[in-house]
Amino acid sequence: MNKLYFLTLMILFYSLNGQDTCILYGPFYLNMQQPHSYFNFTFVSATDTITLKNFLNQAKQNNYYVALNLTGSRQNFQGPNNEFDLNKFKQLLNKFANFDFSPYYNRIICHLLFDEPHDPSNWGGTTVAFSTIDSAAAYSKLLFPALKTGVGAPATWLSQYGTYQYLDYCKPQYSVNKGNIQQFIQSNDSAAIATNLKLIYSINVLSGWYQQQSIPPQNLFELSIDILSDSLCKGLLYWKYDSSYFEDPQTKGKCAAIKDSLCKTTYLNEYQLNSPDVWPNPFTEKICLESAINFLPANVSIYDLAGKCVFETKIYNPTECLSLDFLPHGIYILKFKNEFGSRLKKIVKN
Repeated sequence: MNKLYFLTLMILFYSLNGQDTCILYGPFYLNMQQPHSYFNFTFVSATDTITLKNFLNQAKQNNYYVALNLTGSRQNFQGPNNEFDLNKFKQLLNKFANFDFSPYYNRIICHLLFDEPHDPSNWGGTTVAFSTIDSAAAYSKLLFPALKTGVGAPATWLSQYGTYQYLDYCKPQYSVNKGNIQQFIQSNDSAAIATNLKLIYSINVLSGWYQQQSIPPQNLFELSIDILSDSLCKGLLYWKYDSSYFEDPQTKGKCAAIKDSLCKTTYLNEYQLNSPDVWPNPFTEKICLESAINFLPANVSIYDLAGKCVFETKIYNPTECLSLDFLPHGIYILKFKNEFGSRLKKIVKN
């Protein structure tokens, strides 16, 4: 099928089905009082019902999606030694117990409970216990059953706990001191799949470059494309809105280019999720892939849960079987990637 013809068909399909084909990205604390030319996603924090309603009405009116916080800064729910105080946290949420979220469900991506539980310098020298994070998420679900929950921490750290019962999202934040961006994405993708968490990524744009400088516009573009092209990414947040940075003509140009690049291709990534089929799963010696001819050739990589690539190949046929008898028993992540995007799938070797 001609690529341009295929592209047109997919645009028409998603338009008819009313799906927003532009991926979510934008800075923390974006002014939502008017529509923005390229950003459609932000983080907002409201500690009273009047502020909350104003924020959500602005989001609804001007077509923003939000990651919502209801407790403010961590000082509001810390104990005498700066430890996380679950009772104080619950008391803060109780203020919203009677708030009607129903008109805004389609605007709220998740209730972002709090940030950086993995950094002991925030909590009196210790990290927040994994079970406490899930308990905080459980209380949010008790009060606001329709809201997904999230926490600002990397999946690689959260995955030490195993599977969470009430936590839905995590928010890994990238800065250049975290190393190679592709390895950062792959290790968090692997951990998120193993832990059954969804991913909202973040980039420290103001001090996340070398010598704690702001990220140059061209590098912001490249990092954003790498993250937003990842099939597990549900959105990207920049820390944080600063007029001198985001209103700079070069930065504005690169942000517009991100939208132009990704809003034209997101539907392909969505369609890509239907291909390939993988069987048997779990497997013992071989695993077979069945993919649509339109998506070939494609690169296939397999990663362990530490994010290390253990197998790579390129496939050209709609049905291809891979011999993986050399792999130890365990859980792996299969990555299928072509010119349109990528898909990740958990596979298990018995």
